[in-house]
Amino acid sequence: MLLAIWMQVQYLIMKPIYRFLPIFFVVLAYFTNVTVTKGQSPFEVRASVGYTFNPNDFSLGQEETSKIYGMVGQGGAIVNIPVYRQYGIQTGLLGELTYARGEVGISRFNTRTIKFYAPLLITRPVSKQTALMAGMAMKNNKKMKLFHIAGSYNFRYDFVVQLEHRMNRQWSLLATFNHNIILPSAYFVNDPQTSFLLGVSYQLFSASDQPEMPAQKTLKMKR
Repeated sequence: MLLAIWMQVQYLIMKPIYRFLPIFFVVLAYFTNVTVTKGQSPFEVRASVGYTFNPNDFSLGQEETSKIYGMVGQGGAIVNIPVYRQYGIQTGLLGELTYARGEVGISRFNTRTIKFYAPLLITRPVSKQTALMAGMAMKNNKKMKLFHIAGSYNFRYDFVVQLEHRMNRQWSLLATFNHNIILPSAYFVNDPQTSFLLGVSYQLFSASDQPEMPAQKTLKMKR
């Protein structure tokens, strides 16, 4: 009962925040000229693929589940916002596609789910080229047509740890860990509890992509 109340409170609080948070950060980045800082852009597009599984088997009604695992892929847009000194915030909106399979009792199953994935991570560099990120990610736990304000478990909140290694000005390598400890086990049948993903990120509108200003061209001609 208490868990259901807590999940409903989370839903009421987080739904309006996550609805407008990506837009807020994009507008903030534009009007504070973040794109000019160090010649870098806060906008990225990324894609990742990985392995998803349940660490432990569990009961589903009168049946036991086993060997639930699958593949997961993500893709979408990210915005990075500097906050204080070396710390920043990363958020965005991605799509997530999960193929899972497993056994319930003596039956085998295969599922495919498509969800929205919205991370909210605190970032901090650990070296000149590598950054560590940690926080939460929210995604719809039910199909949109099944959403109801009085319902429970409309959203899923995963704990996220991510490592990003920058290869050059535009390209980065990503390693992401997701784990959920809040939901009842029944929701881990078609979307397993834990996942590891590897991927790449491409920084948009970097300094190398931007056209030269007239003053820059004039300076080069004089040289």
